[in-house]
Amino acid sequence: MVYLGLSLPAKHLYYIMFKGLAILLFAAIVELSGPNIQFDSEKYDFGSIKEGTVVTHTFTFKNTGDQPLIINKVPPQCFCLVSSFSKDPIPPGGEGTITVKFTSKGRPQGSTIKSFLVYSNAISQPHTIYLKGIILPKN
Repeated sequence: MVYLGLSLPAKHLYYIMFKGLAILLFAAIVELSGPNIQFDSEKYDFGSIKEGTVVTHTFTFKNTGDQPLIINKVPPQCFCLVSSFSKDPIPPGGEGTITVKFTSKGRPQGSTIKSFLVYSNAISQPHTIYLKGIILPKN
């Protein structure tokens, strides 16, 4: 019998390695199944707006997974943001929307980027969607 510097014969060591590889492969396959969210675009540039303008945009997404997708929450990152989203489960291949609103009143002038975290039951999450643009003086 051949020993590889261990107290186990080589055939036992190969068996353990093969079994471990099979477990890892199974775990990878299981991890890949489930709902998956894919946005048409994760960023929206609203361009230049005057301070006080309200910007509304609807992000569209698709469930590219093999199980229903459920959006749990899309919490705003500041008081100037509001979101609403599809509450019903999105079937595999189905589409949903997230509508976001940014109120620029009282916001500093210049470039701005606002983000929303999208929490769902997707395989990888949260996802981040962004609004960006430039706030100009009101006058």
